[in-house]
Amino acid sequence: MAMQPELLLLDKPFASLDPATTEAGRHALLAAWRAQPCTALLVTHDLTEAASRADRLLVLSSGPARVVREVVVPADRRRRGIAAGAQVAADYFSVAR
Repeated sequence: MAMQPELLLLDKPFASLDPATTEAGRHALLAAWRAQPCTALLVTHDLTEAASRADRLLVLSSGPARVVREVVVPADRRRRGIAAGAQVAADYFSVAR
């Protein structure tokens, strides 16, 4: 964020971290983004994580990758934390809460 990017690409940034460090990283990323908003593309296999950080979710097929589903996260649940993300994942993807 120091270079003030227009686009931030994140490829599973929290995948190899323990839960406490993951949560700290999520909060730090969101705080940095709020201070300096830009378009961000976050790749993850965790629907709850994606839904807790996103305005919109794109689900890709296996190779060759194609968009098979798009979900616009309701405005009242955007960037509201893991609980709101878990609710979006449950509502739109039949993921157990």
